[in-house]
Amino acid sequence: MSTDALSNTIWHKGVIAATIGWLIAFFGVTTLPTSLFGLLVFGSWIALPVSIYLDSKAVSETVDWPKHRWLYLLTSLVWVVAAIAGFVYLWQRRKNAPSEADQELTPAIERVDEPAEYNPTATPDREAETDLDDQATAEVGGEKSRVSHITYRGETHFGQGDTSSNREWHALASRHGPVGTETRFFVRHGDTLAYSVEIENGQDCEVTDTGVAAVLDGLSIEDQSAKLMVFDSDGTSLLTHFFNSNGAVCALSNDGQYAAAATFNPDCSTYVFDIGLGQGNLVLTHEHVDGNNKDLEFDIVDGEYWLYLSERPGSDPYYAINLDGDVVWRSEELQRKQRLQALIESSDTADLSEAIELLDEAYELASDENERKRVASQLADTHWSLAKELDQDTEYDTWWGHLNQAKSYYTEILPWYDGKQGIAKVARKQGKYRLKQGDATIARELFQSIADLEEKYDVQLLTDADKRRLSRLSDSSH
Repeated sequence: MSTDALSNTIWHKGVIAATIGWLIAFFGVTTLPTSLFGLLVFGSWIALPVSIYLDSKAVSETVDWPKHRWLYLLTSLVWVVAAIAGFVYLWQRRKNAPSEADQELTPAIERVDEPAEYNPTATPDREAETDLDDQATAEVGGEKSRVSHITYRGETHFGQGDTSSNREWHALASRHGPVGTETRFFVRHGDTLAYSVEIENGQDCEVTDTGVAAVLDGLSIEDQSAKLMVFDSDGTSLLTHFFNSNGAVCALSNDGQYAAAATFNPDCSTYVFDIGLGQGNLVLTHEHVDGNNKDLEFDIVDGEYWLYLSERPGSDPYYAINLDGDVVWRSEELQRKQRLQALIESSDTADLSEAIELLDEAYELASDENERKRVASQLADTHWSLAKELDQDTEYDTWWGHLNQAKSYYTEILPWYDGKQGIAKVARKQGKYRLKQGDATIARELFQSIADLEEKYDVQLLTDADKRRLSRLSDSSH
């Protein structure tokens, strides 16, 4: 796309005309006939925001600009500064137009005849390997390597690489180019470098048996933006899509029919595009079932496209969706998590005795410390609530048992404040009962346990009444 082609839209001319109209109206307010002044103001006031909106929409399909369209639109509606908005828009538009070097090629694509030394699985020197140590391994639509490199015009680029399953095509998205050089996306067919594309920061890439290639470009981590680009085997652009979120991973179906990209929180979604006809239509936006998914893989099951989502690169699939967005397969781990969540949610509305049964099952299903502590916290509160409903004299054994269970689960969630506070309230309840029964020794031990917990975690747990009881019990013991 040349600069002339970028500029030659009717809406671009509309921005120019409306901006000039505002200038004439502003400086001619005392000299222009009233009817002409009113026509200029009314026409420019309507034409400028409409032209900016439609022109910027067309421009954004070619270049990554503007990112703040709304700011141009709002300022173009204020007549005092509307002309300034028009001038700034036109200047930035010219500034973001493709350079003359780009005009000679397909956008951002450079084809070279000179050979490029390529090794899709080689490990760089120790320093470079350390810098790229956080790159992960994945096997999606080919054979992705942990670290790849390509030597291009005498400079070595390291990044995420991929090899097609027929091993005829290789791709590499460099994360950081050599000092003073560009960061690029490379696609190679056999011994020939087919093309390379300038990018900001290669997050992931993939290439199919037919040479269709995709690259996920992390534009700005700070601004949370990314771009998915898909190219045909000759470097022709099939898709360019921008995300208002950081990108995680991309994938292609092996026949080159569909492309997908996953984003990180807060967007936390997967997008699927139909690129079979070169139109790049968005066919599906899927919000992830459970947090970020960092690996995608297409498959065809019974004639239907399925997209498998995984929690980590190289891990077993977590679940799969079809192109209608329906979850068509769940892993045992996802089934476990969903059952765990269902039990916890059901316990919120069940009576206390039933809630304990549900939470006991959930506790058995919990597989890591965070899950166990989450369930233990609810079990502790439920046992405490059930103890409060019982008569401590007529149902002593059951009442005391629930208090001990509550204390046990509160102990499990230490050092959380809820755990400290929970242990203190249970010990206080038991201490007051023992004191009432005349068992001063056990009562003193229970109140002392609150004091010990307070000292250990440096947090206020003893009430003034607790301190008075503990002082009297300690004095009487001597």
